[in-house]
Amino acid sequence: MSDAYAVYTSLQNENNISFRRAGCMAHARRKFVEAARGGDTRAEEAVRLIGKLYEVEKEAREAGLDHAALQKVREEKSRPILDELRAWLANSLAVLPKSPLGKAIGYAEDNWTALGEFVGDGRLPIDNNAVERAIRPVAIGRKNWLFAGSERGAKAAAIFFTLIDSARRANVNLWAYITDLLTRLPSHPISRLEELLPDRWQPTSKT
Repeated sequence: MSDAYAVYTSLQNENNISFRRAGCMAHARRKFVEAARGGDTRAEEAVRLIGKLYEVEKEAREAGLDHAALQKVREEKSRPILDELRAWLANSLAVLPKSPLGKAIGYAEDNWTALGEFVGDGRLPIDNNAVERAIRPVAIGRKNWLFAGSERGAKAAAIFFTLIDSARRANVNLWAYITDLLTRLPSHPISRLEELLPDRWQPTSKT
């Protein structure tokens, strides 16, 4: 799941790599919101319809549905909304392509298949916001960390950031986890490193 970064398309088309890309509905919505805020009231209809998609997601989340049940609800409720949005896009022909609304419509149409992937797979979220939030600290600080010193240093930083964010998602105490990890690693059997992953970690009695 990603935005419309061209590299993903080129990976599919040029390198014969088999994968499906799911689009981020939040990215599509943001462009219509910007058009509406710029004074083009026509964009409000797209914002309204996408809002209805998020209402379905909220209801399903509050109901605690599993993947199979979520997929069924999406097929029943979200699919018709997507069809309505698609029809609205097709009928918006009197919009200048380079206007804010024109760009929003163009983005949605160009990525339509990817944007609709979530409906047919209950494992997929409707947007990529969880990942965006997770990488925000790195994105904000990357100018300060522009130079990692070496390729080895960059790889080490990537591993460290991954461990930290994985620990956060697992609701692990970061200070206790990193302290324990660095203390145990020198003597911990390499064949049992999985035990130290954030979602499997069990603190020692001294931690």
